[in-house]
Amino acid sequence: MVAILCAPADELITKIARHYPDEVTLIAVGPLTNLALAIQKDLEGIEKAGRNCHHGRSRSNRGNITPYAEFNIFSDPLAAEEVFGSKLSITLVPSM
Repeated sequence: MVAILCAPADELITKIARHYPDEVTLIAVGPLTNLALAIQKDLEGIEKAGRNCHHGRSRSNRGNITPYAEFNIFSDPLAAEEVFGSKLSITLVPSM
């Protein structure tokens, strides 16, 4: 397992998901850059994760970086578009 942990984040995500199919819950608490790269490089591998969660919206319908934008989406909108446009099932977890 040590060799797996020496990989870049996007590769690590898919290697772990492949090694532990349906057992891994991915929880993205920041911008979705690494998850988007993982999807681009190995969609089949990332689909083996049991669940995908992302902290990326607000319950108050107000952004935390601009009046309308949440920081994690605002920081890398292209990655967010890649992730949300994929066929992955994503659970959005709002902040208060």
